[in-house]
Amino acid sequence: MLLFFGVLMLIPVIAVRRHQKKCRVKVYGKCISLVPPDWPDDMPNPPYYPTYEVLYKGEVLKLVRTVGKDDGKVEIGKEYELYIDPENPQNFVNHEDNDIQWDRVYYSVGCFTGSIVLFGMYVITIFLTI
Repeated sequence: MLLFFGVLMLIPVIAVRRHQKKCRVKVYGKCISLVPPDWPDDMPNPPYYPTYEVLYKGEVLKLVRTVGKDDGKVEIGKEYELYIDPENPQNFVNHEDNDIQWDRVYYSVGCFTGSIVLFGMYVITIFLTI
């Protein structure tokens, strides 16, 4: 059972790593908003979804972060180095405002859980051979 949960903890890490590997084309984007484009002005406490404007292959694109969080390090009007997926430019990574720390947390928890599982299996085999 613990092995199952250990493997489950690694799934988000693998997904984040794959996403980051796909996003390999460097572009520069200017932050034009910190809330979703369709967020009503009269609604309090907007979520944090930075929107960037970038020039890619002669076309101006608006990229919106698809995973919101409580706060971030992005400022409106500032230009940022973004990495986009050339096959799907709407997929992008901003390393200055990325949840790389969460990637490390998931990885650490997954490794820790996996280690506990392996140690538990080792202890069980010792007791079974006695």
